[in-house]
Amino acid sequence: MKKQMVALVGAAVLLAVLAGLLYRSYVLFIAGQPSADEQSGEGRASLARQTQVVIPASPDAAAIQRSLEERDEVAQAVIDGRLTLAKAAARFRAINASRPHHKPVRLDHYPGQTDEERVCRQVISYVESKLADRPDASAILARLECQLKEHLAAGGTTHGPNYPAQGPKRAAE
Repeated sequence: MKKQMVALVGAAVLLAVLAGLLYRSYVLFIAGQPSADEQSGEGRASLARQTQVVIPASPDAAAIQRSLEERDEVAQAVIDGRLTLAKAAARFRAINASRPHHKPVRLDHYPGQTDEERVCRQVISYVESKLADRPDASAILARLECQLKEHLAAGGTTHGPNYPAQGPKRAAE
């Protein structure tokens, strides 16, 4: 049994080393030869800069990255209590509308009777993903569930003056 465990650990270490070598080879293939910084040990930051220059981001990727950053800001404001669920949902609706038209957000993945409820559930789900290892996570989620019930009971809508229901008009439409 002990020999099997030693063999298993040895195999895992060998696989990790091989994976590292494969990754390094891939990065060098994409970025070209290592720079003087890379050879001197400065390494990863310089290599990352080279990779970013060599592989330009697509406009779709940039738009999606921007939407993720905006969602992170909204989620943090919700977590901190600076933004209500209804206002966060209005912002998420605008963020969703700003994505490339061929990469829409699918609200049908979220439970709810209406798109209004589903976008609120999208916010709650996104906030929940940001709460890992926080001792107050259940209290924050309970607060949001309470806000959702109140919002829906009042016939709530996530449309606000700064966050339109349909989002910005696209030139192609």
